[in-house]
Amino acid sequence: MKKAISLFLICMLSLATIVLPAGCSKKDESGETPSLAENMLYDFEDYDRNFQLMKVMSYFGAVNVNRDKTYVRSGEQSALLQPLGYHSTMIGNVFTPTLKPESCLYIPLSSNKYEFDYTDAGKLREIRMAMYNAESTDKNVYVGLIFEYNAQEVCEPTRFTLKPGWNDVMYVVEHDRLAINYDLSTCYGIALSFDRVKSRNIADAPKIYLDDIRLETYETAVTPADVVELDENELCDFEKGYQRYAVTSGVYDKAIRPDLEIVTAQNGVSPTSGHRMLKVTLKPTDAIDGSIFDTIYLREGIVRKANISALPLSAKICIDVYNACDIMLDLPITFVSMRNQNTYAVAGHLYAAPGVWSTFSIEVGEVDRLFEGEKVYTAYPGPIRIEWGEFTGDENRILYVDNFRIER
Repeated sequence: MKKAISLFLICMLSLATIVLPAGCSKKDESGETPSLAENMLYDFEDYDRNFQLMKVMSYFGAVNVNRDKTYVRSGEQSALLQPLGYHSTMIGNVFTPTLKPESCLYIPLSSNKYEFDYTDAGKLREIRMAMYNAESTDKNVYVGLIFEYNAQEVCEPTRFTLKPGWNDVMYVVEHDRLAINYDLSTCYGIALSFDRVKSRNIADAPKIYLDDIRLETYETAVTPADVVELDENELCDFEKGYQRYAVTSGVYDKAIRPDLEIVTAQNGVSPTSGHRMLKVTLKPTDAIDGSIFDTIYLREGIVRKANISALPLSAKICIDVYNACDIMLDLPITFVSMRNQNTYAVAGHLYAAPGVWSTFSIEVGEVDRLFEGEKVYTAYPGPIRIEWGEFTGDENRILYVDNFRIER
């Protein structure tokens, strides 16, 4: 079932090394290659037009005007960012009905007052910004797009390494992959986030300067290609390039977002089929109350492609998980029905023993019975989630996931 297809690599960009991904030219709705234009989104010269529009989200840190020309790429001013992030993951353990917003700098893509609107991500080709790292060591910045107005989720943030001095960060908008999970016509903004400092004292924050945010745009929106292709009985086996975007995290506390990486065999662990699997690095919290479960999940758009409603009720949905920890892990497996987007049911618990692959399987008909209604899931299939309880300690926990599939 698996095919050896090389993965798309996300490149870290700096002033000294700028790497742009190769690829096909994009087509707009007429089938033509749209023309490109460059637009200055924020130059930080006008306080109201720039600083007043940006949203400094909870616990991000501080943003101020800088006039020291050492840290200005062009003009007279730039923005001084002093990111802190959540000083403690205990903040995440105060329950609210919704996820917390990202601790990020939220850079809007539109303004009625200043009459600009770049919210159609189908027209965005690339986002460029100049960033000066005033620290003596490398710092990470995570760049993502915001498709949910309150920034409770930032789509697949991409990490760039900022070397000391000036860096040119270039975020290429991957329309085909984004369209798997998002409506490209409504993109509210750009999110910049950083590694948390674990302090609430602004003096402990790194100093990062931001200038000249530019957009390379198409005149008309491109038409994303449908890149989701499933082999027979496949849901997701991580062999195809787009499948890095097929699984994402649903983490209440963004400070402990798990790292997701497609890998080949490593540390004595080989995929259950093919050559690649998903490595999931779970991160500890500072305190727990036992009621919060975080998750990774197979996206609705992927599950929908499998045409689950046409499967025999005896067909099984299966998932392989390798527990690389030294203790057994209790991993609830949950199905979400899109008939009502908040309707979910725990299908069972995968008790993953350390050092071996474990398989969870459930019949399609049984999934419907979980919802106590005929075809509540199979007619409205949604995400399939692997969950875990938050944990404390000094060490991360590693899981490998492979071969979401149908067995008949």
